[in-house]
Amino acid sequence: MRFELESRERRESLDNMFMLRPVYSSLYLLNAEKMRVFSQKRAEQGKKEHSSAEKELFEYWGVSDCNFIGYYHYDHENEISIVDDIRKPNFAKIPYYPNDAQKKPISLHYKGEIKGIISENYYLFNWRLSGNNPYNPHEIYIDFHFQPQPIRPQWFIDQLFADRYNDKSKNFESSANFLDTLNKQLSAKESTFIYELLQNANDYPVNGVPVDVEFHITDKYLVFMHSGDYFNVRNISGICGINEKEKAANIKTIGYKGIGFKTVFLNNHYVYIKTGDYSFRFDKKASKIKRLEAPWPILPVWTPEDEVEPEIASIFNAANKKYRVKIALRPDNPAILHTGRKNYEALFRDVFDDSNLILFIPNIRSVKVYINGILERDCVIDEAKWLVSDYEENINEDFQALVNKDIDIGKSRIPEKYKDFERTKISFACRKDGRKLLPIENANLYCYLPTSATWGFSFLMNTDMIPKGDRDDIEREVYLKDEDETNFNLELARIAGEKFFSWIKDLMDSGEYDYDSIFALVPDFNKCKKTQGYKYDDLFVTGKNREAQPDAALLLGDKGSTGVEAAQQKVCYQVSPNPVEGNLYIYSPDDKMVTATLWNQAGRLCLESEVMTNGGAVDCSACTPGTYLLTVVCGQERESHKVIIK
Repeated sequence: MRFELESRERRESLDNMFMLRPVYSSLYLLNAEKMRVFSQKRAEQGKKEHSSAEKELFEYWGVSDCNFIGYYHYDHENEISIVDDIRKPNFAKIPYYPNDAQKKPISLHYKGEIKGIISENYYLFNWRLSGNNPYNPHEIYIDFHFQPQPIRPQWFIDQLFADRYNDKSKNFESSANFLDTLNKQLSAKESTFIYELLQNANDYPVNGVPVDVEFHITDKYLVFMHSGDYFNVRNISGICGINEKEKAANIKTIGYKGIGFKTVFLNNHYVYIKTGDYSFRFDKKASKIKRLEAPWPILPVWTPEDEVEPEIASIFNAANKKYRVKIALRPDNPAILHTGRKNYEALFRDVFDDSNLILFIPNIRSVKVYINGILERDCVIDEAKWLVSDYEENINEDFQALVNKDIDIGKSRIPEKYKDFERTKISFACRKDGRKLLPIENANLYCYLPTSATWGFSFLMNTDMIPKGDRDDIEREVYLKDEDETNFNLELARIAGEKFFSWIKDLMDSGEYDYDSIFALVPDFNKCKKTQGYKYDDLFVTGKNREAQPDAALLLGDKGSTGVEAAQQKVCYQVSPNPVEGNLYIYSPDDKMVTATLWNQAGRLCLESEVMTNGGAVDCSACTPGTYLLTVVCGQERESHKVIIK
């Protein structure tokens, strides 16, 4: 639906108030005469039909007046103002028009800018029935007799409170029970709420600038601050609701369940939030909450800043102005902050003991932890000590269609942000020291933040796979609704397996790292199967097939061994000369027969020879000059050497 402003003279005659009339493309453009005839006809029909359509809308949308909240933005290219994401004053979605078979979200378009309001903001508007579309008697437009109003923070918080608190249905009690169950499920692991706060900080960078985070553990509070963007009304509503999925449309966010913030309420029955002009709290003991078993974690209470305790105010006031979001959590038992087996001091020291926690969080630059005013942890990624490699892969169209179908049907374990999932990202990381890459023992699998899953890898791997709510593991049974019952996570793991071999090949091609240290990253896949229980022969089999993946032969050798053992052993064989131009000789303290194989950087076998280690010669004269890998095998022993042929 598009509208065109009346003539300048008409606007001036109405004291510059905006009057709008509909335009339905070239097929339905009303000139003055047609408008007169149509108005006369409408007058003859009387107000009965108009009033009936309005009542139908009230009932259909579940509203009692003509107010709505909408998101205003301006399309500079087409010079069109757009108001969409239409919502009720309690921020519940206003659905499509009645009898709209396509169920399209309502979007109002206007030529030119709407004066007096700022683009990319939510406003409170008033609607009226247009009465001018014979194909849709319920069509609405913005009534500019009423100036659009900015969303006043205290009014909005009060609206959200009243909407939930005044609910007399059984939903009130059900919400409390659901929140209690949800908290227990998501908070089975003590660190879960910390991860959720980090996700919150990551998902709202300002103009692409990385986000800085601070935690402060004080006498009675845990304070969390970040330099991401201020919360807008949509963010506020998401925090105050249950599973509102306010991040659903953004694949770049790493938080996606829409419910994770509720984990902060497990041990903390007082949570104060200050962001922009918003100042409110969730408080189980708030005086205005008088109903029994009230779902207090979704009942925001407006809190003037001068009523905040000095312990909170002192930290907030002293903070750098870059911190746009500030949250203070007060545990029911303050002792949990400092003492006991699961105290916050020990928890935060442990969680942030290693900077690899934030290695794959795309928008977080640093995390600082202060305990009683003293800086205890300062996590910043040292690029000189870490190697991180990112890969992307296009998602197969058939797989994408299955994912979309699963989400559309509903009750899916796949979050809505994966709708139209076109590309997946895989990252690998390990520590480095000069030319040596250093394996990581008991490496955890990451879904941007770490999970407790360990698959037997000696490197860190980050994927778009879906973790369990408490991050104890990867979801095992994310089946799509097709004949083969395709598993979403296994499909992403298969892609990761292919990219793993690309990573190893790229490391070898770079010439920056010792081959033995590269080999040390290759896991024993048979042990991986036993460790994590997935079918790794399905996920990484492409790596074992030399024809499908030439570099796999270089990684796994003829018998599928990984080279990890060799990299960890002392050097048993000497090879010389190196560089070589002809015969290469192999020596060892005890004379024995070994199998020597020479591989080029493409992973192809160039020669294979059985020689004695008392100076047996490997003839390299037929090989093209370049860098090669010489593998010496004797029984179960395997040792690799980088060789340069001139």
